[in-house]
Amino acid sequence: MDVSWLDREILRALDGGPMSASELVERLGVEQGEVQERLEYLIQAGRVSGRKFGEQVVYWPNGKLHPMDVKMAMDLVDVQLIDEIMNLRKEIRRIWEKLEEISSKIG
Repeated sequence: MDVSWLDREILRALDGGPMSASELVERLGVEQGEVQERLEYLIQAGRVSGRKFGEQVVYWPNGKLHPMDVKMAMDLVDVQLIDEIMNLRKEIRRIWEKLEEISSKIG
């Protein structure tokens, strides 16, 4: 495998917008491990950045993130935070109901 070829192809693909590693694998037709290894190298070299959104990491080339991509990423973070808050509210409600049940048995 020509590593410099894969690095160029990853950067070229990311120029079209942020992508996950699995999207890069599908687009480039190479193994997941190869893409992940090269992404780690490109991050260490300061060429690529990545951020976890939900269950996956989204990557983009440093200095080339379109403002609409920033808005999309922030919207994803907002959605994830709202989802986590809703899950916490459900858990708090469940705990509160359990405490009320225990309190009624005691008192």
